[in-house]
Amino acid sequence: MTLNEWNSATKKYQKDINGSELVVTYATAGHVVSEWYVKEGQAGLIRLVEAVRDGHSFDDGYRMSDER
Repeated sequence: MTLNEWNSATKKYQKDINGSELVVTYATAGHVVSEWYVKEGQAGLIRLVEAVRDGHSFDDGYRMSDER
């Protein structure tokens, strides 16, 4: 997913519930990332951060860790 696609989805699914904004895409992403973290752990997170630091996109770093 590109940044533009993410921003479009965020605007499309943004809700106002009980006076506070709840962005459904963020909640969904949080769920997906939490599952990923349970599987990959701290070592996977470090690999992801290092991949991004080394110039890879977040998506590429995420997939590299997930493919291990």
